[in-house]
Amino acid sequence: MKIFEAHELLRITQEFTKLAEAYGGLASVKIEEPSDREPTLFILNEVRGHCVKMGLRVTVQALQELITQIGYGAVSWGELQTKATETVNTLRHELSTILLLGVDPDKEKFFKDVQPFGEVLANAFPQLATDIEEAAKCLALDRGTATVFHLMRVMEEGLKALAKLLGIPYAPSWEAYITQISSKIETKHKKKGIKWKKDEPFFKDILGTLVAVKIAWRNPTMHIVRTYQPNEAEDVFKAVRTFMQKLANRIAPKEAGKFAAILKHFTAEAVPRAGRFQDPFLKDDKKSSD
Repeated sequence: MKIFEAHELLRITQEFTKLAEAYGGLASVKIEEPSDREPTLFILNEVRGHCVKMGLRVTVQALQELITQIGYGAVSWGELQTKATETVNTLRHELSTILLLGVDPDKEKFFKDVQPFGEVLANAFPQLATDIEEAAKCLALDRGTATVFHLMRVMEEGLKALAKLLGIPYAPSWEAYITQISSKIETKHKKKGIKWKKDEPFFKDILGTLVAVKIAWRNPTMHIVRTYQPNEAEDVFKAVRTFMQKLANRIAPKEAGKFAAILKHFTAEAVPRAGRFQDPFLKDDKKSSD
């Protein structure tokens, strides 16, 4: 699929209009003077550039032939008008073989954003980059059921991460998690462990988000047994995004801490004790040589 801006077509039309107005003398006079040739070539190259972006190969070839002929001074003003008309016809015929689809301006952000769920989540769940981006693109193109399919794969990873935080077995259903979290929240305060008391605000928050996902999904399991309209898919998209972002904000600091600890370890290993650079790989060799 080729992606281009709609204004490309308008620019092509505008440039051809300029070309039609560029008649500089008698029809039989060759376009040889630099003051005539250079502006004409500039316009043709502009048109050619727009056609290249749109993948209009036949029109690009026709324009290139005309550009080459004008460069050699082999085209008169009259021939330019004739060839320009022929090129416009070529463009029209070629465009008639292409299906152009437009993205709703309100959904353009879903199509263009490479991190629709944000940078923090992208770093916390790098394995989900493709499914999240594809879910957003499907949403932009009004492919509701396809959007939910990709979000199903995203939720699967999210539920696995949540299961790890809760210390429970993974299950492909949010009902299991809603039940587990609700049960722990409803436990009497005295019976709750210190760690759970500390984490309870997060799990209360995630519980509300999980219920919102369930409502948006309109299905208590992870299996797609129905189709989704674009507006329904957008509800699911927003609910899953909120759920995953909250998980990412919980997980990201821990992952960053692990990375910092590893980095600190290797940095400490590389710092020379005597204040001079010492190659750690030469240390053992030196001892062995002694």
